[in-house]
Amino acid sequence: MKRTDEQKQMLIEKYLEGELSDKEKVLFERHIKETDFSAELRFQKNLKNATKRLAKKENPLKLLFQGEEKKIKEGETDAIPSLPVFEEANTISLAEVSAKKSKNKPFLRIWIPYAASAAVLALVALWMWNPFEGPTPFVPADKSSLIAKFQRPPQMTQITKSGGNDRPLDSIAIDCITLFKTENQYPKALSCFQNLAVRQSTPEIQYYIGQCYLNTDSFEQAIRQYDMLLQQGQLTNPDTLQQIRWNRLLAKAASEQEGYQAELEAMANDKGFKYLKEARDLQELLGQ
Repeated sequence: MKRTDEQKQMLIEKYLEGELSDKEKVLFERHIKETDFSAELRFQKNLKNATKRLAKKENPLKLLFQGEEKKIKEGETDAIPSLPVFEEANTISLAEVSAKKSKNKPFLRIWIPYAASAAVLALVALWMWNPFEGPTPFVPADKSSLIAKFQRPPQMTQITKSGGNDRPLDSIAIDCITLFKTENQYPKALSCFQNLAVRQSTPEIQYYIGQCYLNTDSFEQAIRQYDMLLQQGQLTNPDTLQQIRWNRLLAKAASEQEGYQAELEAMANDKGFKYLKEARDLQELLGQ
């Protein structure tokens, strides 16, 4: 684990225990805006709550481990029932077996509590993932998140008209693309592309802006961006145009705009459509 990750984990633990200092509170508020940090916080909080709830229940498996642990502490010889004994060529006597059990007892005394804890944690995990009862710390992916997995991001690297002559502009473009390809950096990428478009607007830059809108769930703005690109006619590559049409359809489906079902149906029946398989998979996902 990286040092920064350890610090964030420590902040989460102190927050859940109500032990944050004033300085740590400031740092915590700064990190809470990060998607990964807030997701980890929700997970840890739900895990802690679930553990507390489970601890209050008289779970049969939990009681079993507690009972076995009590037997060992009190020195009973049958603390671990039905453990198999593997004899070597049938030469191990019952006395030797008994001696081995007695020798192993201190080891069992040490590890049984850990085994009990592990079992309880396993029950917590099973209960948290149970689809039939109880809350879950992981929010199931909504339709928009599932649909977003079908998108096809642009593969353009040269998005300015400088042709390499305007180094600062090219450098900004590379920074924008890097942000776009970095997980959970779409808001920063959007701001970067918008600033770049002020200096030099190209269809490629506008396309990336549309993709940033799509990935930040700004579906209406994404659709307007795609419509503008399709109407301008400056992008002539057939594959790029189909990609724009496909991503536009995803934005409409995610926002449940009227008429998207008919567009998806047409794409799924067009054998020349580049994303025919994806269209049919999306139909299956949406139950069409």
